[in-house]
Amino acid sequence: MVDTGDSAAAHATRAHRAGQDARLLHVRHLSGTHLVDLDEVDALASDAEQYWRSFRSALAAEVAAAERIAAAQTPDDLAGGTQ
Repeated sequence: MVDTGDSAAAHATRAHRAGQDARLLHVRHLSGTHLVDLDEVDALASDAEQYWRSFRSALAAEVAAAERIAAAQTPDDLAGGTQ
C-alpha cells in the first residue's frame, strides 16, 4: 500500500472532511435543533483552510517532481524503448 500521508490527495481529503464537519455543525446551529459550539465550527473551518494550503503546496511539489522526471526522459524512454 502507498503511504499518502503528505500527498496532495491526502491534504485534499483532510480539507474536505474538515469542511464537511464544519458545514454539518453550522447547519445544525442554523436549524436551531442542536446546541453547537461555534468556536468548534470556526476551528474546523480554519483547519480546512490550512489543509487546502497544504494541498496546494504538496500539489506544486508533485508537479515539479513530475516535470523533473519528464525532463530527464530520453527519446527512447518516450517511445517506449527498444526491445
